[in-house]
Amino acid sequence: MNRARVCFVAVFLISCGAREHAGDVPASAAKKPAAQGEVTDEKIGLPAYPKAEEVEYSRVHLHTEVGDTYSVSYKTADSPTQVAAFYQTETAKLGTLKESISTSELLKSVAVDRTDGSQSAIQARTDNKGATIITVHRFFPAK
Repeated sequence: MNRARVCFVAVFLISCGAREHAGDVPASAAKKPAAQGEVTDEKIGLPAYPKAEEVEYSRVHLHTEVGDTYSVSYKTADSPTQVAAFYQTETAKLGTLKESISTSELLKSVAVDRTDGSQSAIQARTDNKGATIITVHRFFPAK
């Protein structure tokens, strides 16, 4: 069930593409608007990909009855495969890695059930302009 929840959130957010503005969250999906300051690096709980640039206004907090998801996006010239390898190493330190999802060399995904009860999912996809967009999500289930 937890993996299904992480996959749902990941698929939902990736289907929206890299967010250019935090206000792009559909009203039906976000019950509570979040200030940019609410999505801190501590809440994301994973390092930024080395030498990646954060996408401006990409920090998003999604609150629903099942929990809270915090997301941020980055941009790099490295491939999705390189990004996935980095995050597989980083997330393995935090809990149990889930099976990686890979639809092609253009899209890679890494997920982990963290020892603190939260979950993280990372997607890396090409933008067809020579860059890879990385979206890092952390989900905290409602208690």
